[in-house]
Amino acid sequence: MLDLVHDVGKAYRKVVDGFSYPGMVVNISEYTESNEIDIPFHTSSFVLALMLLDAEVTFAVAGGNDGVAELIRKFTYSRETVLEEADYVFLLQDASDEERVQAIRNVKVGTLIDPHRSATIIYETPSLNRGEEYVLTGPGIKDETLAVLDMNKGFMEERNRRVEEFPLGMDMIFVDNLDNMVVLPRTTNVKGSD
Repeated sequence: MLDLVHDVGKAYRKVVDGFSYPGMVVNISEYTESNEIDIPFHTSSFVLALMLLDAEVTFAVAGGNDGVAELIRKFTYSRETVLEEADYVFLLQDASDEERVQAIRNVKVGTLIDPHRSATIIYETPSLNRGEEYVLTGPGIKDETLAVLDMNKGFMEERNRRVEEFPLGMDMIFVDNLDNMVVLPRTTNVKGSD
């Protein structure tokens, strides 16, 4: 059985590592493999929900079915809200490209007075080993690093537009079917490798 204290706490350290070293693939499968709860989305997304959500924050779900939001509410006591007001946005693997682009266009990015009032996006993808190759630069990266992210070009262009006016922006955590994660903080510069 997934230990809601120890397993989630240890997985949290991995997520912190991901934020410290953007583009680095971290894996939390050793903390998710004991999960016995039937969930209709990535196990790593579920662990992130347990880790990040509580009664003080809100969330929204794009893609998937109503069972995902109900499960998140049940285990975290967090409130579901519209995407534009959500503190955490789950872009499930079956969300369409259009839903993903609309999400990135509409998530909150904070204000100059309160930049922390922005969203964190959990972006589900089938694999972090295939897709477009991107060059990442910025804090936590020596010179540059490469990341393979399976997303359409329009999504990344919109993401880059939304983080142009630092400290405004959103943080993103990409998760795949094998419980791999890649973190893109708002401070990370991302461009295509061609």
